[in-house]
Amino acid sequence: MSDALEGTGVEEWQLWFGLWIGLSPFVIAAYEFGKRILIQRQCELCKGSGLIQKGRYARKCTSCGGFLPWQSWGQFFTSEAGNGGVVRVPKGQTSVFYDVEAARLDGKRQAAEAEAAKAEDDADAQREDTPAR
Repeated sequence: MSDALEGTGVEEWQLWFGLWIGLSPFVIAAYEFGKRILIQRQCELCKGSGLIQKGRYARKCTSCGGFLPWQSWGQFFTSEAGNGGVVRVPKGQTSVFYDVEAARLDGKRQAAEAEAAKAEDDADAQREDTPAR
């Protein structure tokens, strides 16, 4: 290594320092990207797909943010552009560094709320269908 640096005026420690400084953003980004995938895969609201049904269309999950919206290869190749808009931050985050546990707990809470709302809607529909005596 020292033969390649001879006469350049660059010391060996400067190359090593530059290497670590240059690689550190990519290492941190890869780690955070992996946490976003974990957050989505553990989401109870969308069951890991990143998509929830809103009316007729599947939209990005409101809990995990739908970082990588996915249902199937067939749908991937046949769907049109537009899956719900901008990249969303998972709920329950308080920092630029993602907290998987906070997102998991918030996803569980939102899934319970969605289930309760669905049960209430089903009960209301059933009461409307039963004839009055």
